Parts: sequence; C-alpha cells; structure tokens
Amino acid sequence: MPIDESHPNVVRFDRKLWVSTLPAEELAAQITAQRAWDDANSRVNRWPWAIGVGAVIGTAVLYAATTLLGAPPVVNLFLLPVGFAVGAVLGGLVSERLRPRRDADAALGDRPEVDPMTRIPRRVAARADADSTAQELIDLSTGR
Repeated sequence: MPIDESHPNVVRFDRKLWVSTLPAEELAAQITAQRAWDDANSRVNRWPWAIGVGAVIGTAVLYAATTLLGAPPVVNLFLLPVGFAVGAVLGGLVSERLRPRRDADAALGDRPEVDPMTRIPRRVAARADADSTAQELIDLSTGR
C-alpha cells in the first residue's frame, strides 16, 4: 500500500508529502505556526507594497532612460526585467531603512522553527511499505 497522510510521520503540505521523525500532528502544528508568523510579519512590514512600488519605479526609470538615449525597442526586452528586479530590491531596502520599528514587530517574537523534514518523491511514496519507519522513508527519499 502506498504511503499517504495516514502514516504517523507523514504530512501533506503544499500538495507534497513530507516525512519527519516527529509525529505528523506536531510537524503540522509547527508548519502552521511558522506560516502564521510569516503571514503576520508580511502584514506588519508591508513588503508587497514596497516591492511593487519599487518595481514600477525601476521599470519606468529604465524605460525613460532607454527612450531618451534612443535605444532600439529590442533593448527594452532585455533591460526592462532588469529594471523591474533592481527596482523591487531597492524598494524593499528603502522600505526597511525608512520604516520605523514598531511595537507590532516586537509582538511577533522570533520566527517559529520547524524540525527538519524531507520531501517524499512520488516514486518512493508509491513503492514504500505502509509500515516503513520515518528513518527508512527519509533514507529512501534522500537516496541513502
């Protein structure tokens, strides 16, 4: 019988099977806590806005520069993604530099840790026995 979420050390997360030496309930709780922290941190720091605005500005500046220099339009195909990326990174850096530290940052605390887990490839999940131990599944998944 193939391995699925009924195994005591296997969790399905992001449509993939993961194995750990922890019981499945503990691992799922750790992953959920870490994702909740990540979501709260993203909302507190407003990263998407900073990165989005920076990317738009970076693209606009590079487009204006290539237009002023009279560069052929094909140059934009290669340079505009670079302007987007540079603008996004600079937007994030400026946001982090200018944004004052708030009480909400301190209230989040440290990011929760997740014990090491190993993704189980489909071929291993299909061939492994249902009574395999967590260590056996880890070894099969990592090719040891």
